[in-house]
Amino acid sequence: EGTRALLAGHNVVFLQVGLSDAAARVGLGVSRPLLLGNVRGRIKQLLDERTPIYTAVARHTVATDGLSAAEVADRVLALVQDGGHA
Repeated sequence: EGTRALLAGHNVVFLQVGLSDAAARVGLGVSRPLLLGNVRGRIKQLLDERTPIYTAVARHTVATDGLSAAEVADRVLALVQDGGHA
């Protein structure tokens, strides 16, 4: 809640990821204690819990599935430079 309050009024971009891409990115979750056990199930649960919070705080959303880091950066840059009209 405190973090959300601090972000209010700022140009926040939510980098949205789908379940398949998220699972591929984190692998088996060995270095991520929150993902131990059923990795895909836990990722889905976390996405379901957190996405509404992230979208409430974000001024912009960029869907990152299938994009390279450079493509994501280009989209974010276009949004923040153009005031969100990209």
